[in-house]
Amino acid sequence: MHTNFDRRLNNIDFLRLALALLVVFAHSFVITQGSDGAEPFMRLTRGQTTGGTVAVDAFFILSGFLITASYERSSSLLSFL
Repeated sequence: MHTNFDRRLNNIDFLRLALALLVVFAHSFVITQGSDGAEPFMRLTRGQTTGGTVAVDAFFILSGFLITASYERSSSLLSFL
């Protein structure tokens, strides 16, 4: 088991691709129908959120993880910056 974050042994690129595709999918409803009312996440959550919103939030979470991992690998704050 790896205790440190190893860039080669993860699925972050896959997650980024899946989230990007979810944003495109969510936007396709607005483009084709003029509204996001038929978008599956909007229907599942009864109008509370869209798949695009979920994907953007997940991008921010993923970015925070990557920035933290980068900081932990740095030898000092100055080298991190």
